[in-house]
Amino acid sequence: MTTAETFETTAPAAGTRLEIPLRPGVAFPDWPAITSETAAEALSEIPTRKQAHIVEGLDPHKAAHLIEEMPPDEAADLLQELPAETSTELLADMEKDEAEDVQELLQFEEGEAGALMTKDFISLPESATVGDAVRAVAEFEGQIETLHTLYRVDAQEKLVGAV
Repeated sequence: MTTAETFETTAPAAGTRLEIPLRPGVAFPDWPAITSETAAEALSEIPTRKQAHIVEGLDPHKAAHLIEEMPPDEAADLLQELPAETSTELLADMEKDEAEDVQELLQFEEGEAGALMTKDFISLPESATVGDAVRAVAEFEGQIETLHTLYRVDAQEKLVGAV
């Protein structure tokens, strides 16, 4: 395979080099050798159009599992790039919670603020300590790379600050 036919990346979490073919039907030939989380991280590093090209070459069940591992906003962008029938099939094969998060973002037109948002965030009570914040980040089950701000809210869940 020539360099023009592949995208090479080093997945930050795994520290492993991954070569991803960019032709339909030959994507992820060594799928069992890498985790879907690592593959999703690598996939997130390339343009959405090429992501769609790769996903179209995958088994639909594997593709759905891979998309589940992506941040919801990136997954929505990818699904918008695919044919509607393919997107519908992949959403149906995804875990219910992940699919609902992505479907909510798909309701927004590209370029709208809602299309750019993420549902992964941490809110803490006003009384939270630094230790509480560190624990909340450590226990966070969402996509950690989506966390840029921790939000402080009052008893009525009204925003009172951010760090």
